[in-house]
Amino acid sequence: MLSDAFAPSHNLAPQSADERSGQMPLRWLLVVPFVVQTFAAVGLTGYISWRNGQKAVETLASQLQNSVNNEVDQHLSTYLSEPQKMVYLAGKQLERGLLNPQDLQGLGQHFYDQIQEFPDFAYISFGSRTGEFVGVGVGIDLLPDKAYLDIVELSHLGTYDEYALNEQGDPTEKLF
Repeated sequence: MLSDAFAPSHNLAPQSADERSGQMPLRWLLVVPFVVQTFAAVGLTGYISWRNGQKAVETLASQLQNSVNNEVDQHLSTYLSEPQKMVYLAGKQLERGLLNPQDLQGLGQHFYDQIQEFPDFAYISFGSRTGEFVGVGVGIDLLPDKAYLDIVELSHLGTYDEYALNEQGDPTEKLF
């Protein structure tokens, strides 16, 4: 036993009172909760920021999608209302006898006037059940920005004629 008392100790560092009693050092008791609180606060703040950013992006995307949808609907409504007006007016003129579907030259003049009134349209036409056809358009390769008349008359079925039109809508020269 005496030899054990004089035996060299492997741990030469002095032990603190906390280490001897088996308790955690005061330094750890002060630092660990502060570090845990800091990490928790930073993590929670980061998560809340990320989630709010995600919601903001979703809201913005939804608003943008609704705005685009509304603009497309409005544009289509405006764009498609003009052909409806043209068909309605032509129907009224046919009912009143102001337009004669057998008078292809008269229809061509009417279509020319409509093209002048509605510049968004490039071509307006009418075809009968018997094969007659008349159409007025603007801007082909041969006549950029100028009007032309396409016509297929009953007496010349199978023959397609195309004429350049002057500023009054009258045929001036035969193109085809």
